[in-house]
Amino acid sequence: FNLSNGFTSFDFRDTLGLIMKDIYANIKQTLQSGNESSLEVKDSFIRSTESSNNSIFIEQVMRITTRSLQEKAKTQLVTTENTSTFLFEIKPYITNPTFQSKIYDKEQRIGYFLNFALQKQIDEPIPQITRWDIDDKREPIVVRIHSDTPEAVLKSLKEGILYWNRVLGRNILIIGKPFNSNEKQLDRTIHVFWIPWDSAGYARAGFQADPITGEIFRGQVFMTSSWYKTTQDEFKLLLSSNNLNSQPKSVQCALDQSQLLSPEILNITDNTLIEKISLDTIRTVLAHEMGHVLGLRHNFAGSSTTGASDIDFSKQKNNYLQGTEQDFAASATTVMDYTLGVETAMDGAFILNHILPYDKAATDWGYLNQNIAIQKYQYCSDEHIMLARENQKKIYGCERFDKYKNIILGNIDTIIGDENHKAMRVFGNILNSVNRGLSHYSVPQKFEVLLNSIT
Repeated sequence: FNLSNGFTSFDFRDTLGLIMKDIYANIKQTLQSGNESSLEVKDSFIRSTESSNNSIFIEQVMRITTRSLQEKAKTQLVTTENTSTFLFEIKPYITNPTFQSKIYDKEQRIGYFLNFALQKQIDEPIPQITRWDIDDKREPIVVRIHSDTPEAVLKSLKEGILYWNRVLGRNILIIGKPFNSNEKQLDRTIHVFWIPWDSAGYARAGFQADPITGEIFRGQVFMTSSWYKTTQDEFKLLLSSNNLNSQPKSVQCALDQSQLLSPEILNITDNTLIEKISLDTIRTVLAHEMGHVLGLRHNFAGSSTTGASDIDFSKQKNNYLQGTEQDFAASATTVMDYTLGVETAMDGAFILNHILPYDKAATDWGYLNQNIAIQKYQYCSDEHIMLARENQKKIYGCERFDKYKNIILGNIDTIIGDENHKAMRVFGNILNSVNRGLSHYSVPQKFEVLLNSIT
């Protein structure tokens, strides 16, 4: 650390806390050797410092150098630089006497992010799960939503947060007052940011945990507006005749090929139902990201292990899209799966009044130290897919965005859906490009040219 330049070395860890042979061996070697991976700081300066709440806050601007092999450069080592701003907090380390570390589930029935810790007289790194301290004597975890969040989505966001109170069986999480961007985050808080980014297509979560015990003490969720806006656009922009007629002729011609669009979407004209689908989707997505903040990993086996039969779920999906009021089934056993558009919305409607079984089992084991009846092969995450691909294999029932309990039916439906939705995605990309004023699509072109230009 340099008083003028700030941190001259910045520890960098890219592991997801996985139990895989090669990754675990690398973690063990790094921890035992004392070596660290670090970002290369070419230049930096301190913009501001502040002392408050027994902490020192340092805002530092860094010019970071990275090197990578790029095939486009004929497999040459390419050096790139970028400027980033970091906020460091330095505070005393105080052991939490009430927190007990917990070793990961060796049977891999459930999945948590892991913290690999070294202890004296023990050669092997200890794979601890990351989790919050929810001891009765501790205060609740306060979840604060950014003050710029639109009023229209606040209720659904809060419902996605408080879903986990019902899963855990008591009020571990409470909704606090909104926060502003210039506020510093305190321990035992989770900040939910609303990012106005309509084309993002994803959300993200993160947390800070004790490197010795695995206790999580802060969390962040970054919700992008795309989960609300894109869902609205799929139903409104592509179906509105006014929008079609207002576009250039080349685009209007392409968009007018309504027979190629998804029948599920074409059948929906009720704005109230469109709004409900959007808000149900947001509820699921935030519950998913909150699961990450609680320490839970993805579980892509959720759809293949659901209790709902494919026939019943298919009927209920039609009822949902028609706006029929009824108690819908869930498409997966957990919000930690990746599901498709309509399925994601239906899961959001489901968790409003119900608890998903995998979520319950995972928190019963991880947080409440209870024995669980869940069997093996009910959990399958990123590392399993990675390992399968390395060996040129495929794990049926453990795929991102797969659907249905019947694996064969799910794959057939996905293939058909991909073909039916291909045109819609192309037209949607064209329309979004025109709306953003991209000249590449704003001039008349042959349909074949437009089609081939979309990747």
